[in-house]
Amino acid sequence: MGGILIVGAHRSGTSWVARALTEAGVFFGDNLLGAELGNPYGHFEDIAVITAHDAALHDQEMTWKSTQTLDRPLGGQFLQSIDTSLNSRRSIDRPWALKDPRMCLFLPEWIEALPNARIIVVFRRPDEVIRSLHQRHAQRWVDTRHLDSSDIWFWESPDLALELWVHYNEQLLGAVGTVDPRNVHVVDWNDAASTAQLVHQVATKWNLGLSNGHTTRDPSLGQSAEQPAEVRDDALLQRAHVVWERLHELKRSTSSSLLGANARTEPPT
Repeated sequence: MGGILIVGAHRSGTSWVARALTEAGVFFGDNLLGAELGNPYGHFEDIAVITAHDAALHDQEMTWKSTQTLDRPLGGQFLQSIDTSLNSRRSIDRPWALKDPRMCLFLPEWIEALPNARIIVVFRRPDEVIRSLHQRHAQRWVDTRHLDSSDIWFWESPDLALELWVHYNEQLLGAVGTVDPRNVHVVDWNDAASTAQLVHQVATKWNLGLSNGHTTRDPSLGQSAEQPAEVRDDALLQRAHVVWERLHELKRSTSSSLLGANARTEPPT
């Protein structure tokens, strides 16, 4: 069975996609990151994969909240960790997947190690991602009365949430552009009709033997709101517009006529 990589910026709905696929019969691993405030149903992320990503970022004095591009080539220890994760799954006789938002930053290495991977790209309106990130880190303080440095950064750098949305999506777009479009499926979190058909669409597109898994949308991600997010950097806002259009173009270019997916394009606010 070929593997599935689920990629998307933080708070874009990747955990919901993983949860829906889990209920349909996709294997995500035996040692997964558990539930927490921001993901009450679980993250569906293999701890070994997260650890490898964080270690590779740490080697370059970065974290998941950094917006610099990684220096390549990456160290052999990271590449070995990818091989270890993949080798432990190659004999699995049902569809399996790996998911971690950080994978957006390391997608070239994953694609090289798994050239026939099916890739599910998940994206969401940037203004909603901004509010969701701010809500999650504010709620952590409310619930724990402990303000971690990672929470403070979103208030010290008001545009950080949008910078992360742009950076993660730019990185994944660059890598996915090298992949056969038939191996890519794009999910627009804001398209309720598309998300409702997710399991059926990927099962049909890739001939996967999945059950009719379906799950409700995760309220912890936050809801849509009419109030636009404040952005101070005009150049960053322009980059966001370009990325938004590129994501919808990717959705159009990878959607077969059978699925009849026509993306709705609205500029981010």
